[in-house]
Amino acid sequence: MHINIKNLFKLPDAKALPLLLVLKQASKKDRSEEVASLIVSDEDLDRLEKQGYIKYIKGKKSDSIIHKMRLGKKGTAFLNSLEDPDVEEEDVRIFNWLSEIYKKRDKQIGNGKKTVRLIASFREKSGIEKNHLAFLCNTFINDDSEQEYSHKLEFVFWKPKNIFQVRFILEDSRLWSYYQKKKKWFDAQFKTLKNG
Repeated sequence: MHINIKNLFKLPDAKALPLLLVLKQASKKDRSEEVASLIVSDEDLDRLEKQGYIKYIKGKKSDSIIHKMRLGKKGTAFLNSLEDPDVEEEDVRIFNWLSEIYKKRDKQIGNGKKTVRLIASFREKSGIEKNHLAFLCNTFINDDSEQEYSHKLEFVFWKPKNIFQVRFILEDSRLWSYYQKKKKWFDAQFKTLKNG
């Protein structure tokens, strides 16, 4: 699992990470015993609540404070951000290069920042990078049978299946499916390319 170290240290108190991870599952299953073992102090809980990392549900009168504790919006966003890969210079270079191609062809680019993050996610999860990724992208966008999926640059890397899907999933990437279909050929081509 990739963990974005920069985002990890944005949490005000690193000791709270295990608590947030357990709370992520608290609504699905009673995790009050695990939560109780991770609580450090009332001051820490107050700070996490004020900052929006945790919240308390109404629950039943008989429920303990620990049983009512849940992950807040900011806590959810923080845990999701841990999986976001760092955007590297090579991701921006590939985006800029592809953007120029799309502009010349009068095609849509979509959300630029999101596309750069998708390129980084694709690179991180697929292991395909630099010249190999550029070659894969170039082959894909020039394949007439894939024009339906490459009309917008953003969708080359990933298009959510529905409005609720917000996290990049490699298996849902059309570019990844394209690579998988022609894996032997691409891998042979990659061996002939300098990847630097």
